[in-house]
Amino acid sequence: MLFLTVTLFLIRWKYSTKSFLEQKNIKSKPSVAIIVPIRNRPFEEKFIRVYFSQYLSQFQEYSYEIIFAEQILDDYHFNKGLLSNAAFLSLKNRSYDCYCLQDADTVPLTNELLYRCPKGAVPYHLTPPKLHPHVTYDDSGAGNFVFTSEQFIVVNGFGSNFWGWGKADDNLVKRFKSKNLWPLEVPTNTSERFVHLDCDPQRTASQAPEDKKQFLIEDLGSYGLNTSVFEMVSFERLDDIPIPISKMSFKLHCNMDVTPWCKK
Repeated sequence: MLFLTVTLFLIRWKYSTKSFLEQKNIKSKPSVAIIVPIRNRPFEEKFIRVYFSQYLSQFQEYSYEIIFAEQILDDYHFNKGLLSNAAFLSLKNRSYDCYCLQDADTVPLTNELLYRCPKGAVPYHLTPPKLHPHVTYDDSGAGNFVFTSEQFIVVNGFGSNFWGWGKADDNLVKRFKSKNLWPLEVPTNTSERFVHLDCDPQRTASQAPEDKKQFLIEDLGSYGLNTSVFEMVSFERLDDIPIPISKMSFKLHCNMDVTPWCKK
C-alpha cells in the first residue's frame, strides 16, 4: 500500500512538474501583437487568417496574436494612422512585449523572416526599400514594422488626421527621426521578399488631396495618440488555431475644424 502511494505521488509530481515547466516556457516566450488595419478587405482578411497565421506559427520561439483593427463602414475616408492608434491604445494594457503594424496587403513571400521584437533602441522595419514589393525610395516607412510600447508612445503614435490613403508613413519617419529613433533596424538577410496583394479598388478612390496633407506631414507630434478619438463598437474572437486571431471594430471621430476633407 505504501509502495502504491509513493508511486502515485511520484507520477503526479512528474506530470505536474512537466505541466508547470510547459506553462513557464509559454509565458516566457516574447509576445507580439500583430495589428492589421482594415476596412472592407474580405480577400486580405481571409488570406491572413489562412496563410499568414500558418506562416507565423512556424516560429516557436515567439508567441503571436493577430488583431484586425477594422474601421466600420461610414462616411469617412480610411484613416490608417488613427485606426492603428486606436488598436494600440486598446491593447497597450495587455502584456505584449512588442507590437507589429502589418499592412493587410503586404505579406512575406519567402519562409524565413522572423517577426520579432526590436533588438535595440529603435523599431524594427520588416519592409525597408530593398524588401518592400514596390516602395523603393530611401527613408521609406512603408509596410510592416515592429516597435515597443515605449517607442510608439515617445513619437505620439501615428498622426491621427491622415484621412484617405497616403503620407501617414512618411510622417511617422519624421517623428522617428525627431526622437533619434532613426535609422530603423532592418533584416540582415536581403534575400527575403514580400508580395503585394493589390486587390483594393477603394484605395485609389479614397485619396485625400496632396495639398491638404502637406501641413500634416511636417507635424512631429501635435496630433497622434493624444488626439485619437474613437469608439470600439465590437470585439470578436475569430480563431485560436494555429494562433489566436481577433477583430476589433472601431468608429473613428473626425475633427472637422482641422480636417474637413475627412468625409467622402
